[in-house]
Amino acid sequence: MSARRIMTMRAQIQRNQSTKDEYGHIGPPVWVTVADELPCYVWEAGNRIDYGTGVVEIGTPMMLVPLDTELTIDDRILSVIDRRGNELFGMMIIDSSPVRKKTHKVARLKKIA
Repeated sequence: MSARRIMTMRAQIQRNQSTKDEYGHIGPPVWVTVADELPCYVWEAGNRIDYGTGVVEIGTPMMLVPLDTELTIDDRILSVIDRRGNELFGMMIIDSSPVRKKTHKVARLKKIA
């Protein structure tokens, strides 16, 4: 079964294109859209932590993208929408280098408040 079948969401990906000044310092971020409707699937992988006095559930957003997608840790996700154009997730950054699987890539994300 291909992972592409569950990629029913679309993401807008931006990449920082800032340059260095004459002293070698990186300038302010210049975000450029590199993918407008990237097929993807985003979900929150849950972790349960039992402290004895209570249980805390923590969700870590994860993103599944096609294998040939160029996605780096310096990119950010502006939004993720469903087939009808409803926003499912807002702005997030890529928290870890995407891991290459047999039919797709998986990246851990972090929400930006």
